[in-house]
Amino acid sequence: MAIYEQYLEKSTKSVFRFEGLQDYSAEDGEESVRNFIESGKLPFISSETDWWHGIKRKNESGVRTYRVRLVALPLNDYTKMELALHRMSAEYSGEDIRIIGQKKFDEVIGKHVADFYLIDDIRVFPMKYGIKGEFLG
Repeated sequence: MAIYEQYLEKSTKSVFRFEGLQDYSAEDGEESVRNFIESGKLPFISSETDWWHGIKRKNESGVRTYRVRLVALPLNDYTKMELALHRMSAEYSGEDIRIIGQKKFDEVIGKHVADFYLIDDIRVFPMKYGIKGEFLG
């Protein structure tokens, strides 16, 4: 278990996730993306996954979970799939998932920001990714 996952489990106030990459298909599967684009069928149902069960439990216990997803236009196929997954997952889990467009992000932030978790407004865990969102640590 990665160190950030231990803190996620122990969080008592909030969990915030910033997602800045446009493609995490190395982790989620390029075939899932192709299937979604061809059929419109999502690769999983949130209520059937351990991850989203955990997020739902966090919210039900009073720990607020938030996510901001940076989105660049035109949308790539991975982002189209992920936005549909996020909509379903937010409805199931209670996570507050928002999107921000690249143009607005650049106006407000003005620089590149790597993916990260912020847990209980205290601990920041930068997330490192390789090609197509391969998780490196």
